[in-house]
Amino acid sequence: MEMEGWLTLYFFGDKRNPKKKQLSPGPWSLPIIGSLHHLVGDLPHRRMMKMSGQHGPLMHLQPGEVPTVIVSSAEAAALVMKTNDLDFASRPRNPLQDIISCGGMGIIFSPYGDRWRQMRKICIVELLSSKQVRRMEGIKANEIGNLLHSMATVGATVNVSVKMARLSSDVVTRVVFGGNFTRRDEYLHELMGSFCLVDLFPSSRLVRLLSNG
Repeated sequence: MEMEGWLTLYFFGDKRNPKKKQLSPGPWSLPIIGSLHHLVGDLPHRRMMKMSGQHGPLMHLQPGEVPTVIVSSAEAAALVMKTNDLDFASRPRNPLQDIISCGGMGIIFSPYGDRWRQMRKICIVELLSSKQVRRMEGIKANEIGNLLHSMATVGATVNVSVKMARLSSDVVTRVVFGGNFTRRDEYLHELMGSFCLVDLFPSSRLVRLLSNG
């Protein structure tokens, strides 16, 4: 998707009295579905681009029950990513994520804090040290050779960006799991193209039941 220059930030406010929260300008919402109806009819990022032209670089959007801020300018992005980076350092929590990450125990989904900093330090020392990087040289060289061979045998124009993304994925997969994932492209296409209602209605037990979550 053409999402360059766009940031989508999720925050979970105090739902007991939402009227006290000062929200950014944004389109009107409906009960239950929130702002989802504003995203119908075009690619979502293009719809958000059009709406941000009306409501400004910091736009409030509520798909389902999740309050969301759409950041669509370099100046606003700098405020989020630099000036107030610690306020936005943690990932949003939802039931599906908690299942995958065992309640946010891993470094990817763990909230920012002392525990996350300790895990980051361990990763740098134990996984990304010069000794460990040298141990990966054989895997990287082998995968680069596979990449060059596949490009040489195609006999046509190739998308270098796609090839480099696959190279990175193959190296990481071999380092972590010791082998390649043969159905990677099909699996990722199916996974990324799926729609998860739990992300939009995290508090609904019915949605979790229907989504097998």
